[in-house]
Amino acid sequence: MGPRIGAIQKDLVCRPYEEGGLGLRDVQNLNQALMSKHLWDVIRGKQDSIWVDWIFQNRLRDQTVWTASEKKGSWSWRKLLKLRAVLLLHIQYRIGDGVNLSLWKDP
Repeated sequence: MGPRIGAIQKDLVCRPYEEGGLGLRDVQNLNQALMSKHLWDVIRGKQDSIWVDWIFQNRLRDQTVWTASEKKGSWSWRKLLKLRAVLLLHIQYRIGDGVNLSLWKDP
């Protein structure tokens, strides 16, 4: 084995260049943001997405994103469903006429 390279703290590396960091993005935050966008596309039922259509047909079937079980499905699907809690913090409802509102299934 060769010489071991010392680890650098993530917060130092991810600081902006002007503040003495390297200006790199935090990969964990970036991944969470991109996965949240995919989940948001499913929640709003994006019409022109093959991936969203596949999710509705193969993963959700007669469920919603909010009622789907985290125990079933692939590793990536379970990780995606864990982001529901993050999205809940940013969702606001407009009730309107109340036709599509479900007190039992909507968060």
